[in-house]
Amino acid sequence: MFMGNSNSGLKPFKSPFKIGEEESEYWLGYLCADGNIQYSKKYRIYKVSLFSKDKEIIDKFIQFIGPRCRYHKRKQNGIHEAYIFSRDLCEELINKYNIVPKKSLILNPNLPQNNHVIRGYFDGDGSIRKNKKECKLTTGSEKFKNFICDYLDWLGIYYVIRKKGNAFDICLERKKECIDFLTILYKDSKIHLKRKFEQFVALTSDS
Repeated sequence: MFMGNSNSGLKPFKSPFKIGEEESEYWLGYLCADGNIQYSKKYRIYKVSLFSKDKEIIDKFIQFIGPRCRYHKRKQNGIHEAYIFSRDLCEELINKYNIVPKKSLILNPNLPQNNHVIRGYFDGDGSIRKNKKECKLTTGSEKFKNFICDYLDWLGIYYVIRKKGNAFDICLERKKECIDFLTILYKDSKIHLKRKFEQFVALTSDS
């Protein structure tokens, strides 16, 4: 695995994250989906990464984090990675937002249940199937599954839970519910994944 030099993780870092700001909440949601935290005092590794097959969203994350954030493309699968070595940022994500290392099955973030956070997560671990006119969000964490379902219940949107192994699929299998949900997520949004947004637009324009 590409690691780089973790010594910079000990340098002070001023975090750009702030609850109540759209872009911050979006990126926190995206980190819940496709982020990774490596935190080891023993080995002095303090690394926050964000992954995507879409370079445009990685470029936006790098711009949000600032000049200490770096870029790497994995040759074996073409996945783009933005990463920063920062003990301060690792500890903020872990202690303040409860976005922890090895989070796949235990994710339970301390974040607001709103459209910015959910949109960030959906852009990472959501999908739209235009041919079936449906969409879904996937998580391996039962607590985060409940986090999303509580949000959908609050919106009054019907969904179905399907479990495959350790993964929960939260499925919106009717076109109306899918469009209603995505409209809320993407309406007037200042930050989103272009590819997912275009899929949403195609779904709404399809008769």
